[in-house]
Amino acid sequence: MTEIKALAKDAVIWGSPLVFMGRMLDMAIKAGRSTNKIYLNFNVASPEMGLPAPNVDVLYGIACVDLADGPQVIAVPATHDRYFSIQMNDVYQNTFGYIGKRTTGTSAGAFAITPPSWKGKLPDGVAQISATTTQFIAFFRTHIQSREDLAAARGVHASYQMGSLADWPTGLRDGEAKDKAIICPTPDFSKEGAEFFEKLAVLAKKFPPLPGDMPHLARFAPLGLGSRTVRPSSLDPILAEAVIEAHALIAERFQNDTIETNGWRTRYVPAFFQDPPTRAGAGYLGPGTNVAEEALYFYAFTGADGQRLNARNKNYRIHFHADKAPPVFAFWSLTLQDRNYFLFPNPLERYMLSSSAGLRTRSDGSLDLAIQADPPADPDVNWLPAPRDEFSVALRMYLPRPEVLDRSYQLPPIQIVP
Repeated sequence: MTEIKALAKDAVIWGSPLVFMGRMLDMAIKAGRSTNKIYLNFNVASPEMGLPAPNVDVLYGIACVDLADGPQVIAVPATHDRYFSIQMNDVYQNTFGYIGKRTTGTSAGAFAITPPSWKGKLPDGVAQISATTTQFIAFFRTHIQSREDLAAARGVHASYQMGSLADWPTGLRDGEAKDKAIICPTPDFSKEGAEFFEKLAVLAKKFPPLPGDMPHLARFAPLGLGSRTVRPSSLDPILAEAVIEAHALIAERFQNDTIETNGWRTRYVPAFFQDPPTRAGAGYLGPGTNVAEEALYFYAFTGADGQRLNARNKNYRIHFHADKAPPVFAFWSLTLQDRNYFLFPNPLERYMLSSSAGLRTRSDGSLDLAIQADPPADPDVNWLPAPRDEFSVALRMYLPRPEVLDRSYQLPPIQIVP
């Protein structure tokens, strides 16, 4: 039984991203999200929304796509160099494609997302993106350059369209406005017991893994996965224990794969995962986590003194020497979150500092970001209001340059100042 339990834990680690995506697709349908339709959120994150770890850089959207009846076309407008991206996650949480500034440019275009092994012919002017599973989730992001830019950003966001290739070009449909467009379930499977394996068996049969993943699935035949073997119910207590223990291992892997430098924590997410533990750990961030080439998120919870960030009696600075600001091809931003990871309400309604919103630089070209409760006396710093309590910050880099990806560039520590 020890061998069975070890095998079961491996199966949970391998299959948790698939079960998570299955759960997300089910929740979307139950919440009234039709397949092959774009749902768009036009509201910017605010403290009133109560969103944990919010991103105020972009407007979001989602589409749950089913290619069972053939390719679907996503059409995008010209964004005139505005950053946008449409990320496509298969049901194993691999990112098999992007539409957007980095990959396809910012001109208007149409893209047919085709099922695996599709051999048809596309009309002129329609580019092909081959999906790795017959169902996937597309995540839409449109950059808001500043508060004054919101109306223009919404105009671009409203211009995404989708429709069946069979109905091209007249069958394209506009997206539908929907508050809280993205529904994301908890990644915790520890309470599902042996039922987890039943869900995994159904999904693995419906969505065969990529060739590189097939050997993993073949190993799990004794558990009734990927074969005609019927799992005896006597194994259920052992499998339930395996689910709990595997969940703990996944959480541990998530922590171990986190890279920390100068107090900043990040993860370099690949498009396709080569080993199941890394993929399962990344699943803790949920589907829609950008690959490293598209965006990197750096989080800080402590200052240079090693203590938890707390503006009750401390002022903080992030100092960038001239030409040492985060190197990106698009933009970067710094967002503050309170101790519960929500936006901090403040009179300025300033929740982030962004490279696209006109930051002040000093005469020598250096840049200072001040994070504190009271307005700074120095007029040449950029102030991000903080609560008189614990908080954390997130620095996001969109389209990071090579020196970020190869880790030769490092963010400076968060210094404490008088």
